[in-house]
Amino acid sequence: MASKSIKNALSDAKRVAGTEFVSAIVSISGAYTKSLNSSGIVNIPNKEVGLKEINRVMQTSLYNANIPNEYEVLHTLPYNFKVDDQDFIEDPLGMNAARLEVETHIITTQKSNLNNLRKAVKAAGVDVDNIVLSGYASAIATLNSDEKELGAAVVDMGGSTCNLVIHSGNSVRYNDF
Repeated sequence: MASKSIKNALSDAKRVAGTEFVSAIVSISGAYTKSLNSSGIVNIPNKEVGLKEINRVMQTSLYNANIPNEYEVLHTLPYNFKVDDQDFIEDPLGMNAARLEVETHIITTQKSNLNNLRKAVKAAGVDVDNIVLSGYASAIATLNSDEKELGAAVVDMGGSTCNLVIHSGNSVRYNDF
């Protein structure tokens, strides 16, 4: 049933757009997700923050979140980097430091939800490039950089649910449905 609806929607989209496509980025409603905040801390041995250190602190934050086996991570979104004792660093890359900390907003969903979504889209003849939280996609599409920085709430009203994403300081800080 879902794949038939997807196939019909894709057929209409192809006709209107006048183009063919074989893959898509698919959104998932916040109704099927669970969010939590976590943090991580790493020491910087060479005293300069590189991509390796940023990836390491993000992985530490994920590890500290203790996500159950039946859940998969959709997004790990940093909202605060701390370099030594300096708080609210937007981009620590290239900074000198002995310690790097991060606070993250992690969005997860049950693996079965993702598998069912991928199967339905695949059955409609389209490969799934990526799956993104619908409210997050709406925020990316509608908010400008000033709105993200100052703070804004995006309400994505759908047929049966409304998704809410709150942006503050260029980061997603909260989502719900």
